[in-house]
Amino acid sequence: MKLLISALALGALAVATNAASLNLFYTCTPDGGMFDYNMTLAVDESSSSWSPGMGWTWTTFGDVPNATSPLSDFNLTSAPPSPYGSLASSSGGHNGPTWLFDASNNVVYWVPATATDTLTWSGTSAFDGRTQGSLQFSELLIEGGATQDNYKDMIVQSAPEPASLLTLGVFVPLVLRRRKKA
Repeated sequence: MKLLISALALGALAVATNAASLNLFYTCTPDGGMFDYNMTLAVDESSSSWSPGMGWTWTTFGDVPNATSPLSDFNLTSAPPSPYGSLASSSGGHNGPTWLFDASNNVVYWVPATATDTLTWSGTSAFDGRTQGSLQFSELLIEGGATQDNYKDMIVQSAPEPASLLTLGVFVPLVLRRRKKA
């Protein structure tokens, strides 16, 4: 009997450690003394696998333990990503902007329909997430066998520089014009 219970406990532990967690990607670009953020929350299958019914909520980004979040001034400039209705704020052990409630103030989980589903949103902050230090995020509530992330590093992605885009806008038409003449 003890052997059976031990085997079941090990099996449950193996299932729990093979569950998917999340990644939070962001870009940060300067904009007149503030910084524009574009964020994408995605399933992280690098070391585990996603399965239907996994869900996450109370997702706090710019999260720091027992201190003021560097994104405490984050101002949402896009619509809240579905299923969330508004951006909340966490304080105490976890601190920062938080996805937790639907439009009726009910706690709601993000339950991706596929492993490639994402949530995206945009906003501004005075914090320069490119140079002033790393950002972290956490999800405090999970369901369906998902794995909880606790102060996991957010992943900064390069955003095209405006000058680079301007260069493309000038040179691409010139190259196309030369092709037409040839």
